[in-house]
Amino acid sequence: NFVDYHFDRQDANGAVTTPFFAHPVKLSGTAGGNGQLTLGIRPEHVILSSDEQPGSVSGQVRTKAIVTGGQYLVTVEVGDQTIKAKAPGAVGRALQTDVWVKLPLDRITLFGADGHQPDVVLVAAE
Repeated sequence: NFVDYHFDRQDANGAVTTPFFAHPVKLSGTAGGNGQLTLGIRPEHVILSSDEQPGSVSGQVRTKAIVTGGQYLVTVEVGDQTIKAKAPGAVGRALQTDVWVKLPLDRITLFGADGHQPDVVLVAAE
């Protein structure tokens, strides 16, 4: 999954709000915190649940299909963005239209407008 995002709408503390995170996040690092970044996360690192979990956001299941090993590949819409997630068989079978989505910060890779990884990471805003 690759999601383009403009991190130019920061508050006074440098925190930004995106549809993918239940709480504001900050960019930490030496490359600054403004401009276009792409968030990258592998489908197997996206966490899906039928029930609300701490740090999760609501989404809508658009498609789901069984893939190798009985896992489900699920396409989820969060806000105006679409991402894919891999879910274990039991979780995938239980998912209906409404779903809760969590993108762990430690599983996200950021890319700059030039396609390279900038010297910044996402951290929870305090």
